[in-house]
Amino acid sequence: MNAIKVNMYTVTRVLTGVYLVFHSFLSTIDFNGFLNKVDLYFEKAQVFNFQILYYTAPLVPFEEFIIGILLALGLYTKVVLKVGFVLFAYFSLFLLDVGVYSSAVCHIGMTFAMAALFYFKQYNIKSMDYEISSHSLL
Repeated sequence: MNAIKVNMYTVTRVLTGVYLVFHSFLSTIDFNGFLNKVDLYFEKAQVFNFQILYYTAPLVPFEEFIIGILLALGLYTKVVLKVGFVLFAYFSLFLLDVGVYSSAVCHIGMTFAMAALFYFKQYNIKSMDYEISSHSLL
């Protein structure tokens, strides 16, 4: 396998995970500001204005943190990339619905990053789930 592609995959995976951890810390530190944004967004939402989504929205920074940690460490990478793709695709559509285009572009970028990492998963040989069976971690 090409060592450059393996190293590029590893750097991209780790940087994506670190970005998510950093972003979740920022949202958690200013959690009241995050919740105010959530309230404002759901007031503007037309398509995605569901009560269940409103009540689960405060969990988003914690979801980002878990996805980021697992990506950075390389644990359960395939599952994490699938879940991350679905979450960021939803966040992108939601942010487009409420008209916050700058954040939507960032989330679209994360959606593409998750898709690209999943597509090139054959280069994921420097992660813990490649070296150790996932079942032995439990």
